[in-house]
Amino acid sequence: METGGPLDRRAVIDGITEGVTFLHSLGLIHNDLGPGNIMLEDDGTPVIIDFDSCRRDGEPVGIKKGTPSWSAGWTKKPSSIARKANDFYSLKLLEDYLNGEYQGHDKFGEIHDGLVTPPVRGLYRFHLAR
Repeated sequence: METGGPLDRRAVIDGITEGVTFLHSLGLIHNDLGPGNIMLEDDGTPVIIDFDSCRRDGEPVGIKKGTPSWSAGWTKKPSSIARKANDFYSLKLLEDYLNGEYQGHDKFGEIHDGLVTPPVRGLYRFHLAR
């Protein structure tokens, strides 16, 4: 898929959700879902990457609490435990992002104008090409 090509946003969210559901069925929590950690195959199929923040459900997340602006570990009430809710929080932000509704949040959950400046890869390249 070329940069700026058509992207089936619903299929991407559904694919990420399917991957997260599979991780959760194994008792694992990703803890760092965001556009920089979702790559796309040539056919638009999302692939979840970067598992260094992944922990077993219920384990402390430690210092690897995800990416500021995208992970529950950086909100006003940060999650210090790996929970499914952490990934669901990030999935909602990803959906907002793909629908052009994400406004960017700092590490304390405060909304800022515009997006955090990201490295251009994965889902970012499609958003920036719009």
